[in-house]
Amino acid sequence: MSVRGLPESAAARDLGMPYKKAWMLLDSINRGFTERVATAAPGGTKGGGAALTPFGEEVLQRYRRLAKQAAEMAADEIMALGRRTRPRPPTCQFER
Repeated sequence: MSVRGLPESAAARDLGMPYKKAWMLLDSINRGFTERVATAAPGGTKGGGAALTPFGEEVLQRYRRLAKQAAEMAADEIMALGRRTRPRPPTCQFER
């Protein structure tokens, strides 16, 4: 099962990426650390899937803290740049 409790193919769809790309990304992440971030089971009658290891949970928590800190640190700069961007043109929606 994935972090969200979905089979990994459904989790990949939820992220908007092909299953193979998601699988390769997970494999790359596992290879980048000295401990596995996730374990995987092949599909079949039980559906297979992936699950975070305890180390994977730690990585995810640390990433979320880092992303929050980065967003907080950059907020003033992002707002300053946002004030200088051109307004977006209105989108045109056609009825079918």
